[in-house]
Formats: sequence, structure tokens, C-alpha cells
Amino acid sequence: MKKLLALLCTLLLSISLVSPAFAQEKVIESKSINEYQYIKELKQKSDIELKDMGLDDNQITELKNLDYGKGLKERSKLDKKILKNMGYSNVQIEQLQDFQGTEAEIIALAASVNLNVENNGLTYDSALDRSYWTVSFDWSWSSEPFWLLQDIIGSGWSPDFSLVTSTSSSYQKVRYKRNTTGATWTSTKPFTLSNLNCAQSSFAMSGGHDPNWDWYDWADSGSGYVKVTKAGKVRDMQMRIAYGHSQITTSNPSLGYPWGIYFTFSSSVNQEASKTIQYYY
Repeated sequence: MKKLLALLCTLLLSISLVSPAFAQEKVIESKSINEYQYIKELKQKSDIELKDMGLDDNQITELKNLDYGKGLKERSKLDKKILKNMGYSNVQIEQLQDFQGTEAEIIALAASVNLNVENNGLTYDSALDRSYWTVSFDWSWSSEPFWLLQDIIGSGWSPDFSLVTSTSSSYQKVRYKRNTTGATWTSTKPFTLSNLNCAQSSFAMSGGHDPNWDWYDWADSGSGYVKVTKAGKVRDMQMRIAYGHSQITTSNPSLGYPWGIYFTFSSSVNQEASKTIQYYY
């Protein structure tokens, strides 16, 4: 028994939680934009600019003819129970039912993502001389977006770390909701290394992408962790988590240059929300 206790004490000493009294965490960047605002930005671009983004002639025509307000007007005809399952509050349902199509109404009812990012612990393994940093995140849609394609969570960090790729370390759980009944369930999606110092986790926004699910299922929220590791003790680190929402095109979303903490999303993927945190001691 004494040998076992001694072994446990040794393990606890070799893998310690790095949380000194003067350690600090701060948000150094936080951005968000709703689904409608991005469409407005796209409509202001020339055909040449849109083609440079990867849109073809048919998609450009679809974009130009898109009427977000008309889509909201169609939703106003739905049953209140369905609208609740689509994420609308009682106040928003009243706004939908009295919808006149004004710019102010459209902005108030446009779908947007709320993203939270937090430090979840820095540990140091003295036996291996390695640091491990875990960041947690969660996201949720204010209401069901009009585009239910392939969305993506991107993560980039600084300084140089390696991604811990085990599904118990770097992953997200995406919750799907059926807007006809309110039934929910989750699906686990792993993070994979995209390029230097960044990783991604993509997922279908609609259950219709899986034959075992229903077209009325949509991804309303999710949460997860990104764990990275580096040799030696690390005293100052940053990580950015961003939500990418695919609109217009159905191609698989991905991360792009300049990689790391400043990664971008592939064309036609709107950065709905982004947050960067710093942890140092």
C-alpha cells in the first residue's frame, strides 16, 4: 500500500496543473456577423470578385436574386411550435407574425452565432518535459439559419504547438434538433490538423446529409475542446476559435493561408464568429 501511495504521489508531482496566482487569461479579439449581413456584403461585390471567391455564374445569379426578407415572410406562416423549435423566442415570433419586410426587422430576425471560448487548463509533465494546453468552446445559433450546408469550426494557435488528435482530447459534440418535434441528439466530430498550427472540425448543418436522419433536423449548438502540446514549459500562448458558415456553395469548407492563429476560411464560407484568448503567467 505504501508503495502504491508513493507511486501516486510521484505521478501527481510529475503532471501538475500550471495555475499560479498571477496567471492571467484575456480575450484579445472577438468578432461576429449575422447571416444576412454577409449576404449584403456579397451582393455589393462585382461578378469578377465573386468568381474570384469561387462562385460560378449560376451561384452569382442565385445570390443576386436572393431575398432574405421573403424567406422570413415564408417562415412567418409556420406553426408557433415549429418556430420555437427553430430557435425563435416569443418576442421574435411576434415580430415574424407582424413582419413588414423592413431592414430593421430583417436585421433583428437574422440568424447569428454566439461563440464562447475559454482556457480550460495548462498542465506540465515534468517527466516528459511537455506542456499541454486545453481550450474549451461552445456555440449556438440564435435561430435556424437559411443555409444548412457544411459548417466548420477552425482553431489556430501561437506559439508552435502540436495538436493532440485523440477523440477524447480534441473534438466537438454537435447537437441536432428536429424542428417539427423538438427532439434532440448529438454527434461527435473530431478535430484534424489543417496545416501549420491550425486544425478544423466540419459538420453537416442538416440531418438530411445522413440517410438515418431527417431533413427537418438542424445543428442548433455544439461544444468541445482543442488540446495542444509543446516540449518544455510554455508561459505565454494564444488560441483563436472561429465558426465558419457555408452560404451559396456546397463545397467542403476548409481553412486557408496564412494558417496558424491568423487562418482564413475557404471561399463562400462566412466567418460568423471568432474569438482569440491569451493565457500567460
